[in-house]
Amino acid sequence: FKVKPISTVTIGDSLNNRAGIYFDFNPPVMTNMATTIVSLVSPIPVKLEYFSGSKKNEINMLTWKAPSTNGSTNFSIERSDDGIHFRSIGSITATTERCQLPFNFTDDHPLAGKNYYRLKITDADRVIFYSKILLIENNKNGFEILSVISNKQNSIVYFNSSKQQTIQLKIIATDGKTIYNSRNTITPGNSYMNLQLGKMASGVYTLVIYTNDGIVITKRFTR
Repeated sequence: FKVKPISTVTIGDSLNNRAGIYFDFNPPVMTNMATTIVSLVSPIPVKLEYFSGSKKNEINMLTWKAPSTNGSTNFSIERSDDGIHFRSIGSITATTERCQLPFNFTDDHPLAGKNYYRLKITDADRVIFYSKILLIENNKNGFEILSVISNKQNSIVYFNSSKQQTIQLKIIATDGKTIYNSRNTITPGNSYMNLQLGKMASGVYTLVIYTNDGIVITKRFTR
């Protein structure tokens, strides 16, 4: 489809746009921002094939591939804590040949909580466009229960820890009775524990984990 601009828009103008989600009568939640530059030049000779991110221990890792057909391309890695206001945390300038290979960038000091990332891509003709926005969440406590999968004989607890530590794990029934209690040493990153619980009545249980730092994390699950 085509968009017809208003008559006052001229070549070289930069148009800033925002997208938001409205919930009933509450203020809008801004989800994205984009900049459009009015130009007569041919489409940007850079194609962003993918842009992805992942969390590994206490760092966030970004990967992307963007083949280029004309001169050097600059990739500015931008980060935000709200998904609206971004600032650059790194930059990579690459030749056409280098752009045929994937790029990697490591954020060694991510923000506590939500980290939004995007790429600001500038081609050899100084034409700019932006990637989609990625969200990587870092648990402020350095420990997170990812999920609990339970069946008639056992329960598997999946979690992520920022460091090696010894945790105390309890399972408590709705009547307050502790039906499982153990201490285990876990390794950094994603891991799991298979709890042999034997026969337990169907119902709702509470998993309680005490970390080395004195943090108590709970999660309810059904069995």
